[in-house]
Amino acid sequence: METIVKVAYDASVKAVLTLLEKNLLPDVVIRRLTRLLLAGRLRSGYKPTAELQLSDLLRFVNSIKDMPIAINTEKPKTQHYELPTAFFELVLGRNMKYSSCYFSNDSNSLEDAEEAMLALYCERAKVEDGQSVLDVGCGWGSLSLYIARKYSNCKITGLCNSKTQKAFIDEKCRYAFASGFYSSSIQISYKVVKIAADVSSELTSGIKQFFIGVFQLAAGRLGWDPKQGESHLDAMLRGEVLTALAAFGHDETLKEAIRRFDAFLADRNTSLLPPDLRRAAYVAVMQRANKSDKSGYESLLKVYRETDLSQEKTRILGSLACCPDPSIVQDVLNFVLSDEVRNQDAVYGLSGVSWEGREVAWKWLQEKWEYIEKTWGSGFLLTRFISAVVSPFASFEKAKEVQEYFITRSKPSMARTLKQSIEKVHINANWVESIKKEDNLTHLVAQLSSN
Repeated sequence: METIVKVAYDASVKAVLTLLEKNLLPDVVIRRLTRLLLAGRLRSGYKPTAELQLSDLLRFVNSIKDMPIAINTEKPKTQHYELPTAFFELVLGRNMKYSSCYFSNDSNSLEDAEEAMLALYCERAKVEDGQSVLDVGCGWGSLSLYIARKYSNCKITGLCNSKTQKAFIDEKCRYAFASGFYSSSIQISYKVVKIAADVSSELTSGIKQFFIGVFQLAAGRLGWDPKQGESHLDAMLRGEVLTALAAFGHDETLKEAIRRFDAFLADRNTSLLPPDLRRAAYVAVMQRANKSDKSGYESLLKVYRETDLSQEKTRILGSLACCPDPSIVQDVLNFVLSDEVRNQDAVYGLSGVSWEGREVAWKWLQEKWEYIEKTWGSGFLLTRFISAVVSPFASFEKAKEVQEYFITRSKPSMARTLKQSIEKVHINANWVESIKKEDNLTHLVAQLSSN
């Protein structure tokens, strides 16, 4: 009897899939079938009592122990390996991650979940810059390309048995190589400008002007508005370039970004400020914010409070602390610990703290340490507080001050991060000292930036 039922079920499923593939099922039927499948999945995963839930979970864990590493290895070849890549670009996220994602909360977007899972892979595999990485069954290269972006000195080999997947990865690599110059230059430029700020204001101004000249070339090609048929990497690069120009105070970029932000405030659906451009606009707004005029900062907080999108909230949080006014940075840091910001998102508010706000952030960390330690315990997020606040400093005196502060407060779970952060401060300090010995560097940079 069980065999007869299974045969009938398989035949029904095959018939429905055939109709679906031929676009013969109306949307109302597709939605109904989808809801039935989801309801069945929920019933199988959630039990009425805690005891049954635990028993079911243990049974599942034990079954995994006895399973082979890979099952039905031949089916994927006919199911999806040779389907057009364009189909998967429609149904997958930006990273083209085909396997599991990590939804840390109900409001995460697919892109958030992809990035979170890829980051978790690297954390659990203890991936470090400079390693050789073998990605077996690399799919469309989500992990390989993620590691290549995050760890620029890693050597990555991806293996797959699909021609279309390989062609897709090859194309992404070729394009990434071409656009990687600007993307890498942008990350380097932020670091160089902050180091220069510890040397002199003249050198900082010259270096900013130099990078503005470099990035304007890309900005001129990409423009502000997306072009038909452009790669999503172009859209990403456009946002990065314009964000850098805004961060370095390029007047034309600041004016245009704020104009588009004002349009966004009036109409959240305006085409003038798509998601890929919003960080540039948010950074521009915070560059102009100050103690006597908080209107831009308050407008950004308004957008934060009104949006339900987790990705939008983290985008805003990651832009707020770039303000050059220390008093605004202080407000931002206090906001990060308020009830309006989820605990798992607080660390985003520490990213990109302006050079002018470093000391404020360090004093804030000391004042709030007892609360931070109690709230975030000994987990990964606690170490993010330390690295984000400590690593940007560039003096041996500050490294000693940080070390002395944490002598009685350090825990085994944060010891490694603390050590690495202090090492980065030493590296930065050595860099600053070596630059100070170059007598003609400021004059040379001024000449380069004027050409």
